[in-house]
Amino acid sequence: MGSPIIRKYHLLLTAALVASLPVISYPATIKGVVKNQMTRVNIESALIILLRPADSDYYQSAVSDASGRFALADIRSGEYYLEVRKDGFFSNAMFDLEVTTDEDYTVKIKLLPSEGKQGSEYSFMLGGIEVKADRIDVIPDEIATTRKIDSGEIEHMQATNLGDVLALIPGVEKNTSPGLAKPVSVGIRSVRSGGGYIEGVEAFGTTIIVDGDCISNDINAKQKGGIGETGSSGIDLRGIPADNIKSVEVITGVPSVEYGNFARGLILVETKIGVTSPKLKAKLNPDTKSVSFSAGHQVGRTVFDYFLDYGYSERNLREEGDNYQRFYVKGNIARKFIDEKLDLKLRSSYTKRIDSEEPTGDRQLKQYNDGYRASGKIDATYQVNENDKVIGSLSINHENKQYYREKWVNEQLVTPDSIYFGYVGIAEEIGTEWDITGRLKMKGVASGRWFDHKYHIGLEVDYEENNGIGLVLDTLFNYYGVYSTKRSYSFDAYPAYRDFAIYCEDNISGMLLARKFQIELGLRYDVFNPTGVNWGNIWEDKSLLNTRFGEFLLPRVNMRYFINDDLRIRVGAGKFPKRISLAHIYRAAAFVKIFRDSVFVEESYSQANPDLQTYTTNKYEVSVDWRPIDLIGLSLTAYHSETSNRPQTVSYPWGYDFNPDTLTSESYAIYENRGWNRSSGLEFSLRTKRIANMLYSLNVTYRFSESGRTGYTYDSSPDTTWEDIWYLPTSAWREKIILDNQLSYISQRLGIWLTLEVQNIMNDHKLKEYHSARTIKEIQELNGAEHIWYQGMTYWYETEFYDYMSHWVANFRLTKSILTSTEISLYINNILDDRARWHNPYDGYDDYFNSPIYYGLEISTQW
Repeated sequence: MGSPIIRKYHLLLTAALVASLPVISYPATIKGVVKNQMTRVNIESALIILLRPADSDYYQSAVSDASGRFALADIRSGEYYLEVRKDGFFSNAMFDLEVTTDEDYTVKIKLLPSEGKQGSEYSFMLGGIEVKADRIDVIPDEIATTRKIDSGEIEHMQATNLGDVLALIPGVEKNTSPGLAKPVSVGIRSVRSGGGYIEGVEAFGTTIIVDGDCISNDINAKQKGGIGETGSSGIDLRGIPADNIKSVEVITGVPSVEYGNFARGLILVETKIGVTSPKLKAKLNPDTKSVSFSAGHQVGRTVFDYFLDYGYSERNLREEGDNYQRFYVKGNIARKFIDEKLDLKLRSSYTKRIDSEEPTGDRQLKQYNDGYRASGKIDATYQVNENDKVIGSLSINHENKQYYREKWVNEQLVTPDSIYFGYVGIAEEIGTEWDITGRLKMKGVASGRWFDHKYHIGLEVDYEENNGIGLVLDTLFNYYGVYSTKRSYSFDAYPAYRDFAIYCEDNISGMLLARKFQIELGLRYDVFNPTGVNWGNIWEDKSLLNTRFGEFLLPRVNMRYFINDDLRIRVGAGKFPKRISLAHIYRAAAFVKIFRDSVFVEESYSQANPDLQTYTTNKYEVSVDWRPIDLIGLSLTAYHSETSNRPQTVSYPWGYDFNPDTLTSESYAIYENRGWNRSSGLEFSLRTKRIANMLYSLNVTYRFSESGRTGYTYDSSPDTTWEDIWYLPTSAWREKIILDNQLSYISQRLGIWLTLEVQNIMNDHKLKEYHSARTIKEIQELNGAEHIWYQGMTYWYETEFYDYMSHWVANFRLTKSILTSTEISLYINNILDDRARWHNPYDGYDDYFNSPIYYGLEISTQW
């Protein structure tokens, strides 16, 4: 055995010899599985690519098997880039994958489905938020000017409703904060006043289409100046939750003839549907709290999904009950039949709104809106063959409105029994709206020798009805005051709308002068409330049908010509109709108390105009899209639109029907087709692809809008300077230049998304122009200085040029993943707390264009 010393020496010698031998290492192996992010189903035949940044020649790939699994072997130590691709899905990637030999790695790659062409090279989940990380193309791919917003952008900004989402559109002012505190309405390519929201026909002419259903105020009989949302303004977008929105398309150019009944533009909203992982989300900001939950499941061949949302806004913490609440429930069921050729979807939704305002004063005056909206729809798509399909839908929408208002009327009221030095006025407005719409269309593709065609033909039928108690007022204790001309009216007195439209369109593509081109030719025929066939007078009247509110033949054309793949020219022109609302047609009767024969007698005057006609807009635009290098895209668009015959209120003296020369302080007003508007502008954009995880975009928008009306304006109290009681009406114009800068940093490896937006209103001008008789007056407010005074003026400064000066606002957003499927988001609006104060030199008051600094938090998780 040898001595212990010999054995010890032998062991040391053996260890030294082993240490001197070369180290034997074994290559690493990467194994994994590819899954659908939404359905959690394994994906077969996905391509897995492994690259080594330090070695440009290194390349290894694999394909997932039927169970979605794959394996990559013989991988040496180093840093790698792993990417997974599959048709019908966004690609996904793992950056900076550190590999050490003698180890096996197991990874799970989740892919997001992509429906149609998307503007992103790859996409990933940042916690519970879907992130489109890059742009495939930095110049527009649509033939009409369109801005698309995906669900990731919506969730990143923590939008609570569709109105918040539209702040992402270049040219829309970003000086307000997300939330449910105030009504929200939006007008496309509009020049809004100050920092407020769009009102009147600017918003009324912008059509909102949710899952193919037009949501409008056409059938709303509420009168202007009434309580709550009226039929002469845009809808309140707070009722459309943002968390259920899949995408938003804002078409500011000339859209397809498939779309009608709009003047300003289209907002197309698509909500989420199909199999999805359960998702829970909560939001918190100073006045709005909301929570939502969604999920989609498949049972056999049937897919069903649902979405639940609750939002709460307490606007004034000092007033108990001063809040807005929104309850929203949506559900969908989908299944395919007839060898999967027929795709059938059933959709339903319910929105409950509780808008309460209960001041804590001595009188505890109540105000609330307790209405709801319910809708149901069936969509059917039949795939006739590979190129042709037939699409049909039937939808029913029901709007219930219940408004109640109390206010203290500080006026003296004398009755036969007593004298009141003020009283509590009460107003109620109760009614329902029904909208039933059927659509049938056919889409197909045909290839010819020289050109390819994508054709589209369709038919629409729409029935709308408004009924209910209507406005309820106490004739003695009038909510609007002792001397008000407003009285109760019933919605049941208004007839229904019956409209239909047919259209056809051909999208032609091919080669012209050795260059690619695309032209979209469409023709639409709209009929508003037909009453019968125009037998015997078709050629003389150039009208096929007799209608209450008009018929229109509406051509549209879009063309795109490719100078080369990097330089394109787009041209569009079209005519669009906008249906008037019941509030325009059947304006409530006016009432007045006249002292006659020693007593007060109440007389009424009809303010309805059943001959009011639908109005139209002509739009023209031209665009140039240029990609000077692969990383940068530039676009310049010039547009002009003209609207005529818009409904405008026109006042007449009491008794005008009997004596047009009458002069009285009492008057009534009806809507007539007298309004006009001319709008034009320039839009420039610069966009980049992802450079070192950074994306940048610059948008410069110039807007000019001029409006007025034809005819004359009634002057109930002309002075001795002018004797005419009718004078030419005023017109007004406004212009703005808006700069939008956005810098975004996205990193999948760090799980972070940062966005900084800086908007500058470079100039903001407006001017009111008088065309009536004028004189020179001494103005007391100007220390007796002389000033031009026009008939119809109320204040001396109405003709002054308003310059609101330049003002800025900066908003910041942060989204960070904290777990594999959980993220947290933060936004700070107006981070510099710049209120953009402007001192009005004419009335001495201050205007503030920006809201104060504002923040919000959000957390979501998906499992």
